[in-house]
Amino acid sequence: MDRASHMSFLTKADLDNHERTYEIWMPMNDGNLQTDLMFFERQKIRIKDVSHLSPEFNLETGGFEFVRHETTKLAKTASQIQAGGREALSPYLDETIELVKQQTQAEKVICFDWRLRKNDDATQRRAGNAVNGNPEGESFEFIPPAKVVHQDESLKGGLFVAKRYLTKDEFASLSDIRVRIINVWRPIVGTIENAPLALCDRRSVSPNDIESCDKSLTGCVGEGNYLHCNRKQRWYWWPNQTRDRPVLFVTWDSLKDDELACPPHGSFYDYMADPEAPPRESIEVRALVINKKE
Repeated sequence: MDRASHMSFLTKADLDNHERTYEIWMPMNDGNLQTDLMFFERQKIRIKDVSHLSPEFNLETGGFEFVRHETTKLAKTASQIQAGGREALSPYLDETIELVKQQTQAEKVICFDWRLRKNDDATQRRAGNAVNGNPEGESFEFIPPAKVVHQDESLKGGLFVAKRYLTKDEFASLSDIRVRIINVWRPIVGTIENAPLALCDRRSVSPNDIESCDKSLTGCVGEGNYLHCNRKQRWYWWPNQTRDRPVLFVTWDSLKDDELACPPHGSFYDYMADPEAPPRESIEVRALVINKKE
């Protein structure tokens, strides 16, 4: 069930004579995500069915891994999570921490961020106002699927996150331990046909494909990456993904000294999907994962 579709990539516009690009990921008066000096273009790409190739892909190879895991703690709809707040969400976060420990044999897992996504018009109008990982408060608002191909953290951005959430002793011992940021992405309702997730095999990405961008968050500044399209890039998806088939993917790795730890990813429009399919609802949980160095 391969697909031909379009995804949005950073253009090849020359930015050398401009100021550094940035995004503001915090509530704005007009409800919009603020950006500067970034231009995107839709490119047609081939997205391969990974369901029969899954043994070839894991966190150590392509940077992502689809696993079978039946959740018993996740609410049936995103609205139930929104209405129930922390009481509804906390059991799922704990369950996800245990899943990550099982998949990575980690000594410690720290959940520092989570996001609820929904693909409908009302959510599109609120884009940019529901980012968590903020000790001053949490947002249970939906945000739309990310339609631009990106990497959550740059090499420097992941270091910012590690410094913010690790203890002083843990951060000081980075040379003696392995720390990764891992995202656990899971559908909430039914089968994902509307705005499914596509991931790029990180081994097919060139460092020249990547441009960094400052991210202004509440209380701190981070850094992520956007991607230029390259015909050597290899893209994958899991058709008809359900809530018992989450995907784990690396967004930063302390053992990596380049920008290629995170598989670029984003949502795409499936031209062969049922046009009446319900809007996508998904949850992603981001965690710092600590292992001993082998």
